[in-house]
Amino acid sequence: MQRLTRAALLTLRRRRALMVWAAILAIGVPVLIEVVLVVLHADDSASRPAGGADTYTHVASTLDLVLVVMAALIGTTAGAGDLAAGTFRDLVATGQPRTRLFLARIPAALAISVPLGAIGIGVVTGAAFLLADGAPTPSAAQAAGIVVHVVVVVAAGTIVALGLAETVGSRGIAIGVFLGWILAGEQLLANLSILGRGRELLLAPSLDRLRPLLVDDSRLLPMGLVAAAVTVAGWCIVAVAGGLWRVQRRDA
Repeated sequence: MQRLTRAALLTLRRRRALMVWAAILAIGVPVLIEVVLVVLHADDSASRPAGGADTYTHVASTLDLVLVVMAALIGTTAGAGDLAAGTFRDLVATGQPRTRLFLARIPAALAISVPLGAIGIGVVTGAAFLLADGAPTPSAAQAAGIVVHVVVVVAAGTIVALGLAETVGSRGIAIGVFLGWILAGEQLLANLSILGRGRELLLAPSLDRLRPLLVDDSRLLPMGLVAAAVTVAGWCIVAVAGGLWRVQRRDA
């Protein structure tokens, strides 16, 4: 299994365009955000500083969305990259069980997306303390909670995107469906109070609920942490199960 994982990881790393854009989204975007905030604060001292607990919460929330896109790129490529490249038949011909071929892609994708996401939130966390300019800063426990939350968002996004890509058999379609559902579809459904507790089954609101609150956020659904964690885990399990089901039945 480790050999298959290393091979899948090497395949992803060789995709230079993927790695470059993933790094731009995960690291370049938070650096750009902090630079813009520093410039704005230097021009107008009354504006929001680039650091502090309040800014940290807002920037981390924005970074979540950017990192979901990054996770989608890596996850869908890991899930359907062999189909797009026409190498699925060759992989099956090696005699390796299809289940192992699929499962090996999950740690390979996470080995790229999670470190990138950690670096990105690390930039924002460092700025929260170094660029506070007198504003209240988050505690070490709060900062650690935000970092863990971002890692969970990236990991869940990667796994769900990977399973979806394997299930539908197309990287492009999977990216469109995944991002459209997460960034638009679920946001609309989360605002429909008529759905009641049914909204607790949505992935994005559940991930938002797991974020440590440094400031009040009225947009969060009134759901428990355990329910949110179960929902996130459920989405990951269903995505992996769908991918396993499809890879077993796909014609080589």
